[in-house]
Amino acid sequence: MFFQDIQMNNGTVFSGEKRGELVQEIIDKFSREKTHAWWSYRGFRRSEGRFRRIQHSAKNLLKIFL
Repeated sequence: MFFQDIQMNNGTVFSGEKRGELVQEIIDKFSREKTHAWWSYRGFRRSEGRFRRIQHSAKNLLKIFL
């Protein structure tokens, strides 16, 4: 992708190449964060499922012994 140079309000020129690098860095960062959040969510769901199975087993054992 090609970005044009732009002139800032203070008169300095912001190169298109630098803008492209900045955009790519931002996109990569959001991509990594989304991936991390997805894996965290999967880990939570897996732990929640294990907890529910243990809770169900404990409830059944209490019915047997009480």
